[in-house]
Amino acid sequence: MATKKEQYEQDLIKCAGKYVAVSDHTVIACGRSISEVEKKVSKLKKNVKRPIIFPLPKNAGGHNSFNVV
Repeated sequence: MATKKEQYEQDLIKCAGKYVAVSDHTVIACGRSISEVEKKVSKLKKNVKRPIIFPLPKNAGGHNSFNVV
């Protein structure tokens, strides 16, 4: 079982080159545009804090490329 940080990094790698929505150290959606991500987030029924949506470069990944705050 991956730790929360490892799962977060794996999810970010899957979303490389797209826009990604992150809330509370969890990737909740990713898509090709901000509006696509916002639609996916709005469909989620769980109580999600306002997510941060940002573009993720294609070369995201690797050991030290994420600064998990």
